[in-house]
Amino acid sequence: MERGDVAEVIEVATSQLSEHSKQAEYSPQMSAKKWREFVAGVAKEGILQPLIVTKGFRVIDGKHRLRAAKELNIEYVRVIIEDIPEDKIPAYITETKLNRDDLKPGQKAALVIRLYYEEERQKAKERQQEAGKVYGNGKEKVVPDLEHAKSDGRTNEILAKKAGIGKSSMAYLLAVYKARPDLFERVFNGEYSINKAYTQMKADEEPEEV
Repeated sequence: MERGDVAEVIEVATSQLSEHSKQAEYSPQMSAKKWREFVAGVAKEGILQPLIVTKGFRVIDGKHRLRAAKELNIEYVRVIIEDIPEDKIPAYITETKLNRDDLKPGQKAALVIRLYYEEERQKAKERQQEAGKVYGNGKEKVVPDLEHAKSDGRTNEILAKKAGIGKSSMAYLLAVYKARPDLFERVFNGEYSINKAYTQMKADEEPEEV
């Protein structure tokens, strides 16, 4: 949407809408308690804000509103259609989440890390395409193993500032991301703090006593 354009709000049948596939990666789930409270609020007040969708009616902002509408058998919801390229969807969802206060610091940091590596992979692929490094049937490409590459202090500082946390906390979570995806996912879902995940990772690394 161009600057100055007024967003057009339209009504769409709930059955026509689906969640964008990137929602699972960039939009944490609500806890069971928060979900119950959210559904109760929607049942009482309705859906107050329009959902943001792509031209294909895939929801990129408002997945919980969509789920609540389906659970409560709300037949129509208001939506705003945004024309966003597929490779920009992760950044859009992340920025939307970072601008809200319903996520824990660790969750915001996890989102920032996930988006950073997604964008780095995209850049690596683009560089390879430009260099003509295409192998085999033209689809197989060699992509650097970014998850296990070392992060420098500057990267830590940039990511920490974007997430609104300290550099040491960002360094801890980056270490967890690279070594323990299972613990990283717990931070992303709001189950663990950064310190708890890092401490657990270090404890698991300690050799068992004979």
